[in-house]
Amino acid sequence: ICQTEYENYCGDPEKAAALLARAQEAFRVCGDLLEYFDDCLSLARCLADMGQHEQAAWVLERTEQSLLGRTDLNVHLRLQLQACRIECCRIWGEAGRALRETAQESYYDLSCQSIRSQDQSRRRLLQLRHVLAAARMENERLARSAGTDALTGLPNRRRLGEVQEEWFDAAQSGQRPLAVGMLDIDNFKGLNDKNGHAGGDLCLQYVARLLAAQADAQEFAARYGGDEFMLLFLGLDDARCRELGIRLHK
Repeated sequence: ICQTEYENYCGDPEKAAALLARAQEAFRVCGDLLEYFDDCLSLARCLADMGQHEQAAWVLERTEQSLLGRTDLNVHLRLQLQACRIECCRIWGEAGRALRETAQESYYDLSCQSIRSQDQSRRRLLQLRHVLAAARMENERLARSAGTDALTGLPNRRRLGEVQEEWFDAAQSGQRPLAVGMLDIDNFKGLNDKNGHAGGDLCLQYVARLLAAQADAQEFAARYGGDEFMLLFLGLDDARCRELGIRLHK
């Protein structure tokens, strides 16, 4: 029904009654009241306003029955329905007092249920956020570990290949120089033989720390393999690259 049209007919009881009669017939034959839920509540209000209390109560009762089994929408729609029932009971005055008090109690219970449901949803949402945050951190950790050398903590050969491509493209597009440096540790085999692999590992870690301290937006250091390391310099001229190489050598 069109509540606006009914309100326009309020000054003409016959037209208003005829409109409500047509609306009640449509309501009676309607197969899916949920699709016209708001219209059903409007019909009940209009009937209550016309003094047709029994018909209004019947409309609300039948509409409420249509909500049975619909747990996904039950609380929200039943709250609206009880609010409409309270409104209709107020129109009826003293005759609707008992029904109004029952509807108010039901509205209160449903409101508490809705609040509990919202709290549960918030808790589930927070739990989901924590899970997603933990998963994101784990993915980031795995991504870092996949591109990090376990012994030295420097980027590994895999990550080196990725950065090489990125910096090569950047050098080409920006017309900037790109330099590549290779270094290894002198007499590393002899150091290993003398001090064992633990001593060799300490040496590799020490060199890695020196290289990592030099790395910035224009310098990149990675472990290439064994005692070999690779350096990339983006946007630095020959003199600056040689200066860095000599400093690292010292």
